[in-house]
Amino acid sequence: MARQGPLQPSLRPPMTRTSSLVRLLRSGSVRIALSYALVFIVSTLLLVGYLWWQTTSYLERETDAVIIVGHGKGNGFAHERAISES
Repeated sequence: MARQGPLQPSLRPPMTRTSSLVRLLRSGSVRIALSYALVFIVSTLLLVGYLWWQTTSYLERETDAVIIVGHGKGNGFAHERAISES
């Protein structure tokens, strides 16, 4: 039996889009970049979510304090008391 060497360029199967994508994903540099992008996106979403949550809580407390003072309930210090309670 004859020993077969590397395929000649004309005999290699054509590179498809999926095979080139798989080859690209095997690269360590691409994997590190994608991992960093994933960590960045997740941490950014967590930060924005936390800021949104804190802002809405603050605005709710402020709105409630203004409504309490505006309706004449309380002794005039309801705004400060509502903010200090939270």
